[in-house]
Amino acid sequence: MDEEVELERRTQGPSEALTHEGEERTTKRKLSGPAGKIVTVIAVFFSLFQLITGYAPLIAMYQRLIHVAFAFTLIFLLYPISARAKKDRLAWEGLLLTALLLYISYYVVTHFIARADQVGLEPPLYELILGGILIFLTIEASRRTTGWSLAIFIFCSLLYARFGEWLPTVLGHPDYAVERIISGLFMTTEGVYGALTGISSTFIFLFVLFGTFMQESGAGKVFFGLASSLFGHVRGGPAKIAVVASSMFGLISGSAMANVSAVGQITIPMMKKAGYKPHFAAAVEAASGVGGQFDPPVMGGSVFIMMEILGVSYWAICKAAWPAAILYYVGIFFIVDFEAVKHNLKGQPKETLPKFTEVLKEGFHFFIPPVILVYFLVYVSVTESRAAFWAVVSVPLVSMLRPSTRMSWRQILRALERGAIGFLPIAGVVVACNILIGMITLTGLGLQISSILIELSGNSLLMLLILTMIASIILGLGLPIIVSYLVLAVLVAPALTQMGVE
Repeated sequence: MDEEVELERRTQGPSEALTHEGEERTTKRKLSGPAGKIVTVIAVFFSLFQLITGYAPLIAMYQRLIHVAFAFTLIFLLYPISARAKKDRLAWEGLLLTALLLYISYYVVTHFIARADQVGLEPPLYELILGGILIFLTIEASRRTTGWSLAIFIFCSLLYARFGEWLPTVLGHPDYAVERIISGLFMTTEGVYGALTGISSTFIFLFVLFGTFMQESGAGKVFFGLASSLFGHVRGGPAKIAVVASSMFGLISGSAMANVSAVGQITIPMMKKAGYKPHFAAAVEAASGVGGQFDPPVMGGSVFIMMEILGVSYWAICKAAWPAAILYYVGIFFIVDFEAVKHNLKGQPKETLPKFTEVLKEGFHFFIPPVILVYFLVYVSVTESRAAFWAVVSVPLVSMLRPSTRMSWRQILRALERGAIGFLPIAGVVVACNILIGMITLTGLGLQISSILIELSGNSLLMLLILTMIASIILGLGLPIIVSYLVLAVLVAPALTQMGVE
């Protein structure tokens, strides 16, 4: 009994922070009382809806519409309109935007089938007004969750679609009326409720929820304990713990923010205490956390966008990502080792660290859910969403293998709530990107940019790859990873394929 208490102390301690705090911290409001309970209920039902439809999906339009209604409702209730807004109570503008969203959702549900039979006919003014409001709500949801960069990007794409005819021939396009722009984005599966929203509602949410369940079950502290026991005593031990723990945490989170918030709270103070400079400690954790977004099997949302664009399976992308993820973390590991040699930084005393065998004995069963996920993805002919469903369901069942890790009903409900809330920044990005992609497709900008890039490169593949690299870096400075990938895939990839790149 004393050994179990000691193991709990060593593997938990400050690492109680290994929950979904990364996502929680992006939530600007901390609601309590009746308002907090209402938000909790909505978030739990959002997760339950996604779980149920992960096993038995709805018609595409209805699935996407309900998904957006849930996500945007939570965004408008939880994210304030500005940094100055009060953060401990619901705001009137959030309630107003939620009411508008729910009415538009109801209208689409009741008129979608009838409108589908009227393709090619000019929509009534009333629908154009509702469509314009929906576009505004989508941009506002993006702005509230991820800042101004993507919102400005999308707004500029709308301006380009409307006024691009005034630009020089190389960038110009035929006149597109406001009516055509709005009707193409509203009440169709090509606009706000387009393919990216479909990916979000069928794949991304469930994988985020899986990571949340794993964190809530205590898997995070087990992975941190394993990293500490293996590398805490070697030179530069705290930094190597950060790298290894982040790589293992990335297996279940797929989120750079969650990774840095959870692991960094513990490892950054440890690195500073060991002698690493503060800026280097922060850089190690930031770089290690980012790797979680391409660390299989639970990867960032971009993997599902890649599936749609490339037409390949999830597992095919995972297999391609494994070597890159391993090399990435090995590279960071060597960098921190060089820094430790340079400054003669020692590891921690072995007696202060958890024992590998004890940590593994206590938490070996947390490796079962990822194995289940991979098994269903590779060996059982089911969709990615159903594989994620079984992986999520397996977490509370597996946690019962040991009394010390058994998930209570309260923990399960908390995981459902945190999964929904942690997903909101992704929803704000992915749904809004439908507008961006729609405008690029409508105007033919992708082909025009490709022609310009080929001309600028002088028909040199090497020069074109260098231009692509520069564009990637510039986009990555201010835009989320999903947006960066989408813009490059739509604008730059066609030029690469024209030059013979697969």
